[in-house]
Amino acid sequence: YWEKYVKIKQIKTITNEKPPRSVPEPYLLGLTRPVKGYRYPLPVNTIVTVGRSSQSNIIVPLNVIGRKHVEIFFDTYTNLFYITDNHSVNKTVLNGTPCEPEKIYPAKPGSWIALARNSCVFQLRIKENEYGK
Repeated sequence: YWEKYVKIKQIKTITNEKPPRSVPEPYLLGLTRPVKGYRYPLPVNTIVTVGRSSQSNIIVPLNVIGRKHVEIFFDTYTNLFYITDNHSVNKTVLNGTPCEPEKIYPAKPGSWIALARNSCVFQLRIKENEYGK
């Protein structure tokens, strides 16, 4: 049912560097409704915006989610995710710790982010084929 509402838009990369041969496949795994069970692939070395706006890359149709609630970036060189809250009213939480607006937080694969007081929870993951193991 929620499938038609949760959409992924085209994402522009912010670097012209070529990624390493063994490219990781990072993704968000939805843990709560309306995103529960869905996988959202994240392009590497690219900023991805999650929010309720049609201008966000990953759209979550909940009024408690900010228009451009949070930005997520996966860096192939550090093998880490980077999270930035965009002054969201209902906050972003990384592994139980509230995020300050505009501050960049590193996160290891397996970490989780909660948007708007656990209204929408994602786990940060990397496909376990070849890379990082």
